[in-house]
Amino acid sequence: MSSTSTTWSTQGNTKAGATVTSTDSLTTGTLTADTLQLASNIIKASDGDTAITLDTSSNALIAGGLTSTTLLTATAGIKLGNNIIYASDGGTAITLDTSDNVTIGGDLTVNGNDIEFGNGAIIENSSNSAILAFTTETIYQFKSTSGNDLTMIFDADAGEDNSDRWSMKFADGGNFTLSSYATDEWVTALQFTNTSDATIGGDLLSVGGEFVAGVNSSVRGILTLWDGSGGNQPGYLILYSPNGTANYIFCEDDGTLKIHTSAPTQNSDGSEIGGQSYYNRGMDGF
Repeated sequence: MSSTSTTWSTQGNTKAGATVTSTDSLTTGTLTADTLQLASNIIKASDGDTAITLDTSSNALIAGGLTSTTLLTATAGIKLGNNIIYASDGGTAITLDTSDNVTIGGDLTVNGNDIEFGNGAIIENSSNSAILAFTTETIYQFKSTSGNDLTMIFDADAGEDNSDRWSMKFADGGNFTLSSYATDEWVTALQFTNTSDATIGGDLLSVGGEFVAGVNSSVRGILTLWDGSGGNQPGYLILYSPNGTANYIFCEDDGTLKIHTSAPTQNSDGSEIGGQSYYNRGMDGF
């Protein structure tokens, strides 16, 4: 192989040119050099098409696809021209947009690592309806603390006054607690323990149904009504007459059942039901 200015020489499987300018090309063998400087900043493929183009800012433009058989590492990050990451079959796996949103074409699987949501994050379903919303006025916690523990805090109306806020917690051992936010503190609304007990912090309302305690011929039903204010206010039942009149039924310290027209505040309220004192006196004098 000859040139008008130099001659390529062959040494084993290596061809190297002279340091002077050459118009000839190396078409066979292997070129070994500590540094390769290209006058036109272009590396061409065997068919003559431009494969890699370099510019004066040390950027490299690859005309075709980049295939790596080993781990590809980028110390300064990877910038995508079309904001798409493809799978091996050519299908779109991950799509990015100019608002830093990420769309995953398939399922998202996390093995042994955490998923962290920043301020303002929203999880939506296919109809763009939010199933979990993480904004400055709603959810801030959705995490597993230990084992089966799961805590969620959210605001039902996204109000700034902290009203209608709720907290749900699933604890180890099967405990479940539902709390509401009122008067600057969390108040337990409903709690199930690992002994199957249920504690309700507020009123329990059954619309059109009935309350059943116990199981027929198996478990005895028990209804407990505690006193209040250190034992000074008796617990009571409210029974409504057909015309809607409320009757408050409670028990005296001596076991006498009494009825009152309003919520009793002390044992002396109301009157006896059915002349119970008469029968008691008769038994005492017998």
